[in-house]
Amino acid sequence: VLACKIVETFKPLHRMAYDELPHFHTIIGGHSKYRRLPGRARTGLFEAQKQVVAALVRRFLSGHDFAILQATMGTGKTSIAASLADVLKKYLAPNKPFPVIVVCPPHLVEKWPREIAGVVPMARAVVVRRPGDLEAYVRGLHNLAPGTLSVAVVSSEMLKLGSGWTAGVAR
Repeated sequence: VLACKIVETFKPLHRMAYDELPHFHTIIGGHSKYRRLPGRARTGLFEAQKQVVAALVRRFLSGHDFAILQATMGTGKTSIAASLADVLKKYLAPNKPFPVIVVCPPHLVEKWPREIAGVVPMARAVVVRRPGDLEAYVRGLHNLAPGTLSVAVVSSEMLKLGSGWTAGVAR
């Protein structure tokens, strides 16, 4: 009786189907296509990773403006995030720039661009180390082919350095 009441009260937020996500399989089918993992003959994302991407896409398309992706080490959070960014770019801004900023610990800054390139073919990922790098990243957005995912990777430590702006007071 208790189990029935729980299932009745708490409806799952995620359906394990892709029918309401047009072209989802086409978009995601190219992700991690050329990455070989030890002990696995097939390439591409694992089914569980595709399900997480689909759930997060649904969340954003339903009007939410953030999501938290938390999982244990080795589940492919980086792959899921890169795939999510590409799917959202294709859905929300297929023919215009769709800048994505990744903030990560300093020891992962160099890893992210490699991972993004491995997951999303033809994606552009750059490391931002100083304000001039960010300005160059934004200028470069307009030179990309439509449909190209563009990601700026920033160290969480760099964000602590401050913006270089001075405080202003309006009276």
